[in-house]
Amino acid sequence: MEKKDSGMIKLASSNYFLWKTMMEDQLYYNDLALSLECKGIKPDEMDEVKWNELNRKATANVRK
Repeated sequence: MEKKDSGMIKLASSNYFLWKTMMEDQLYYNDLALSLECKGIKPDEMDEVKWNELNRKATANVRK
């Protein structure tokens, strides 16, 4: 299994479920998992700007 500098394994078709679990852990660790928990739907009590920022940070975390 190839790992990137961040310690995250490189996604491949044979390791998707391991990668997914590790990515979820990474998002929770960085307090970016709210968009996962809400399935991409903004909570009513959250400001639109903050919601967009949270989603952008989570997306960037997954891409890196």
